[in-house]
Amino acid sequence: MKFIILAGNEKKGKTPTMQKVYDLLTKNMKNKPAQNWIYNNNGNKTKDFHCKLTYKGKEVAIFSAGDTMLYIFTAIFTYSDVDYLIISFRTTGSYQNNSIINEAKKQKQTVINKTVCPAGSNQATIDAANTKDSMTIEAAII
Repeated sequence: MKFIILAGNEKKGKTPTMQKVYDLLTKNMKNKPAQNWIYNNNGNKTKDFHCKLTYKGKEVAIFSAGDTMLYIFTAIFTYSDVDYLIISFRTTGSYQNNSIINEAKKQKQTVINKTVCPAGSNQATIDAANTKDSMTIEAAII
């Protein structure tokens, strides 16, 4: 399994970017795979999701929740049979663990740093940054 990791700070657009990855990878599919929503400890549905699909003949899983190691481990165990696991990973805040990012780079896994827009950016600028990052993720699936 190869990892494609979208790494970035808390609340900088990793989840919307992962949604754009899903949209990009499924845009030509007649039957799009279901997005399985992730629920928090209180039982409330979050914006995060996970799914499995075939893209360019490769089995690919997307797991947008990456705020805690529990989510990362869940993604790995749930999708251990895929060619590519696309995950997000928070690099700041109470759950950060940049040694994992450093190790991923040493192991020649793909780490994409989330494009961060300046404070006060309009939605179009934010969407453009998220689209750019999603296209970089798509290009890593070879």
